[in-house]
Parts: sequence; C-alpha cells; structure tokens
Amino acid sequence: MREALEYALVRMLLSGFAVLPRPLAWRVGAAVGWFAWLAVPKLRRTGLRNLEIAFPQMPAAERERLLRRLYRHLGRQLAEFCRMPRYTRDNTRGLIR
Repeated sequence: MREALEYALVRMLLSGFAVLPRPLAWRVGAAVGWFAWLAVPKLRRTGLRNLEIAFPQMPAAERERLLRRLYRHLGRQLAEFCRMPRYTRDNTRGLIR
C-alpha cells in the first residue's frame, strides 16, 4: 500500500511538471531539489564528502553552497525532463544554442 501511494504521488508530481508553464515548472523543480536536500541527509552527507575529497582546499561552506545549488539544478532538470514529450522543433527553437 505504501509503495502504491508513493508511486501515485511521484507520478502526479511528474505529470504536473508537464502541464506547468516552463518558468513555474523550473521554480517547482528547484523547490523539489531543495526538499530533497532537506529530506535525504544521507545523500547530502555523501555529496559533501565527495566534494571534500575532490576539492580539499575549498572551504566547507563553499562546498555546501555548491551542493545546494546542484540539488536545485537537478530539480530544474527533472522539471525539464518531464516536459520533453511536449517538445517540438518549433517550441524549442529558442531554448537550444
């Protein structure tokens, strides 16, 4: 039952991204990324440890800021990915450089 409820909630969220205007979808996606930052501390600790290994000279506060921005960006990417089925050559012309 729990898995079915989780699936339904995620499916509803993903479907919602597809119908939102792009700027709003990006904001909601960034909020999802922020929520993931707060809700999954194990992944946050792993990400911070990986950044510590990769950038030992970087201050801890800067590594945390970098990881927070990454989570927000991943949320925006999720929103954009959910919109892909609606893409056409005409409505994406201005997005691709």
